Amino acid sequence: MSHSPDAAGHPRWRWLLAGAGLFAAGGVIGALLMLSLFLYRLPAVAPAAPTASSSRAPASPRSPSSALPTSVPTPTALPVGPAVGQQAPSFALPALDGTVLTLEAFRGRTVLLHFWASWCRPCREEWPEWVAFGTTISDTVAILAVNVEETPEAVRAFLDEQPPPFPVLLDADGAVSDLYRVTALPTTFLIDPQGMVQEVVPGNLGRDRLEQLIAR
Repeated sequence: MSHSPDAAGHPRWRWLLAGAGLFAAGGVIGALLMLSLFLYRLPAVAPAAPTASSSRAPASPRSPSSALPTSVPTPTALPVGPAVGQQAPSFALPALDGTVLTLEAFRGRTVLLHFWASWCRPCREEWPEWVAFGTTISDTVAILAVNVEETPEAVRAFLDEQPPPFPVLLDADGAVSDLYRVTALPTTFLIDPQGMVQEVVPGNLGRDRLEQLIAR
């Protein structure tokens, strides 16, 4: 019994197709196995080395004690001026005898710095009190009588009647009285042995008040 070509070839093509499918499937599986093996053999990627900034431990806040200064601060200089509590401004003035005196020369002594003028009526009235008081003070107290803007001849003429036992200084141009902001005569500054202004007294003082000032 003979078979037609179509009938005989149909089973053969089916097996060929099935074989081709199995071959293709085997190829895919083989490829997957090869890829898995390749990935398995790859070296593990090492983690990135920490940088200097990332490896450093975070800074801890400074403790209160670490913020304190390591040395005692140097005290600031005292302000200079004619007000109470300030360092008395320094100056140098000629006396009637030509000697130049400075305020610093009297450091270590209590100083009564007295601004006056012979044309000033209260100054003239009070002058005998100053002369008498000047004869009683100790070596720890100094009186500096600063005449404001008068000629040496006018000052000598006034002092001839009552010469003082303390220096009379000539502020001929008024520079020192301006430095001490003197706005009225007489005006007296009490300066302690350290050169600090302790009191400013405008007007007449009188003997009792003078005694109180140096007894401070």
